[in-house]
Amino acid sequence: MNYKEYNISFYGKQYKSKSSGNEVSKISKNLTPHSLTYDFIAQRVGECGCTFAPAVFSDSRKTENFVEQQLFAVDIDDGVSFKEIKNRADKYRLPILFAYKSFSWSAEHEKFRVVFAMDRIITDAFTAQVITKMLMCIFNECDSHCSDLARMYYGSNKGLLYFSETGDEISFNELIMAVNCYMYDRYDDSHYTAKIKDFYHSISVEVNKKVPVFSTDSDNTLIIKRLDKTKVRKANTCSEKNNRRRNSRIEFEVLKERCKLYRDFIEGNEWYYYPELFLIATNMVNMEKGKSEFLKILDSHKNKHCISYHERDWKPILNTIIDMNYKPMSCDKCPHVKNCLHYKNMICTVNPGYCGIRPFAVKQYSTIKEAEESLRQNLIDAIQTEEYGIKILKAQTGLGKTHTCLNMIKNSAEHFLVAVPTHKLIKEIMVKAKQMGIEFFTMPELKGFSKKLTDEIQHIYDVGAGIVSLSHLREILENMNRDDEDYIKLRNYFEQYDKAITYSGHILITHERFLNLNPNSEILEGRRVIIDEDIIRSAFATETVSNDDIHRALQNEIFDEDSKKRLTDIINGGKYQRYYSKAGIDITEETPCQLSNINSNILDLLNAKVVINDGKNTLYMKIKNFPYSNAVVMSATANADIYKWLLHMPITEYHCKEAGYKGKVNLYTDSTYSRDALINGDNHEELTEKIKNISGNNAVITFKAAEDKFCTEYHFGGIEGLNCLEGQNISVVGLPNVDEKVYKLYGMLMGIDVEDEHMSYMKVQYNGYEFWMNTFKNYRLRTIQMWLIESLLEQAVGRARLLRYDCIVNVFARFPVDQSHFM
Repeated sequence: MNYKEYNISFYGKQYKSKSSGNEVSKISKNLTPHSLTYDFIAQRVGECGCTFAPAVFSDSRKTENFVEQQLFAVDIDDGVSFKEIKNRADKYRLPILFAYKSFSWSAEHEKFRVVFAMDRIITDAFTAQVITKMLMCIFNECDSHCSDLARMYYGSNKGLLYFSETGDEISFNELIMAVNCYMYDRYDDSHYTAKIKDFYHSISVEVNKKVPVFSTDSDNTLIIKRLDKTKVRKANTCSEKNNRRRNSRIEFEVLKERCKLYRDFIEGNEWYYYPELFLIATNMVNMEKGKSEFLKILDSHKNKHCISYHERDWKPILNTIIDMNYKPMSCDKCPHVKNCLHYKNMICTVNPGYCGIRPFAVKQYSTIKEAEESLRQNLIDAIQTEEYGIKILKAQTGLGKTHTCLNMIKNSAEHFLVAVPTHKLIKEIMVKAKQMGIEFFTMPELKGFSKKLTDEIQHIYDVGAGIVSLSHLREILENMNRDDEDYIKLRNYFEQYDKAITYSGHILITHERFLNLNPNSEILEGRRVIIDEDIIRSAFATETVSNDDIHRALQNEIFDEDSKKRLTDIINGGKYQRYYSKAGIDITEETPCQLSNINSNILDLLNAKVVINDGKNTLYMKIKNFPYSNAVVMSATANADIYKWLLHMPITEYHCKEAGYKGKVNLYTDSTYSRDALINGDNHEELTEKIKNISGNNAVITFKAAEDKFCTEYHFGGIEGLNCLEGQNISVVGLPNVDEKVYKLYGMLMGIDVEDEHMSYMKVQYNGYEFWMNTFKNYRLRTIQMWLIESLLEQAVGRARLLRYDCIVNVFARFPVDQSHFM
């Protein structure tokens, strides 16, 4: 076992009897700083007679040379047994690190030394002395010279009385609690408050209520405030009011219903020990009438058999919790944390407030192996079924969808077309497939050309003339000088493209390319289609055309009267418009050139079914025909209802088992973390600084507009297939809400009258959670909003691959993320 090291002053010479005379001086001079494991210290001091001083000094062993101290000792000379001291330490929850007999020990006169460890290094001499005197107060039989910081403690060869294998340490809060409870037991309820204050005043410590005033700096250094004695008289004459903020009255019946810890406590179903009782206590004292309710439950008939409830008086403990302004302890420390529907703490579980997210349904998680097998079997079932319609395979991000898909393809006699979000992902899959002995052919990528040709290609797509892009580029190639830098690149592109069209094996293409296929395309013939990741956002993409471009189009002779009438209707009509017929023009290779003064997709606007004109810009939904009605969609976030509402075809859903994360998601909900709050909010700088302090050096995924604030290049919507962050601690910053007009465009496609639909703050339920959100009353509009937000957040969280790696993802968004720990 690895025991912790502590810095002490130590002299390694071993003695068989207590030293005297010149030998004492020699020992004193040879005590020097050492960093030693506490098992070594205990053995050398308690069994070999070595000497130590708990503190470390910069020069000679004097208080003014004090540097630091973490171990504290008391010397018991006579009058009390070690058993009594150990029982007292246990009662007041002050774990002993080790204890040893002194040279003068005898069974009749027990003389020994007890060593404790604080949970932090003390670097302030006054603070170290106060801690020593607090221990001496509780163990008041000790030698009065223990208060000397420079004191050295002789070892002995009489042996150890106690050694802690767990190495438990004491926090300063626990020491305060111990002093208060000891004083209560010694002086009773009516006098202990005055005795506590007298004690602290006698050792020059400033007190607030019954608690010493202390602070911790940025390095977590503990500093106890020294008493200004000129203020003592005034302080003693002033009544101290309890200004703690208590939660508004909690309904204990609701608490009983929602919190298993409290329910078993009140009904006597479980015998809880101090840690569980302390957790309950820190919550209940922050409730109206919670303190009296806690004591009432402890003393109830149902809990009469629980001996541990009556080993100590809880009244001073509760009073000290109140005096120290303890915050309600988190549910993370509860023994039922994995089996209880909780939020943050007991109070928030009853009343989450506007910032809270309360679970109301338990999710059961499988092992990764079970989830992988579920994915494999579901994929086989989805591929083999002859049922008409789209098959949605819901599987967690990072579960291994791509690997499972490739394995299935390798062992199948059929040919497949696999569509993935990006060309980058195509390249990664091609490498994996080659390693597995699978041959894929892929459509080439239009890139790497000169700026002139790149701009020309981009313009074709910007104005919506993509249908003629290939024929236009073939014409360019035919007329291109063979010395042109683009000639070979363009020629190679078409050679690769033509081969792909006629290739008889497996094909890899992007979502975009798949959606542009003709349903009768040769490339679809005889192939099973698998779509990796949700494709709905690509199939129904929001486009924006500036009204200035529309006015320019109205002056362009390329558009016929029907087209101009449609454009005029869009400009002059109402905000929300629907069209049931198309008004597009015939697009030729010359069309892009004829639209040289237009920079947005005016051609697809003419064919739009739903349009929203806000007076400056016109938004519409560009709908791409789904070319294949029997595809399998593998995704963590695809929503079957939305597929039904938008595609109007049968949808079959296959739910794979979900595995518990190896890593951890910390969810911060104390702010909306909206785009506006992060960039333009009144406290945006303070909010950004807080996020940076929590995130540290983590890579950050956020809004594209906020990338500079966090020195990142990762943003929502631009990270699909990104693998470079796997296994890393990352931070996902922001609630990726989009303009409500986008949600309404989807709604208009579903036939919803969106004119009277407005967003408002309301309590909603989604994916087993209840929370407040600015959203729609209309169920379909709300579902669209939740789906879009969840898709972007889960994609971002998934970059760390929490299923496989023990890393941490901090999410700053007021939205439920799967398997979150609420911070």
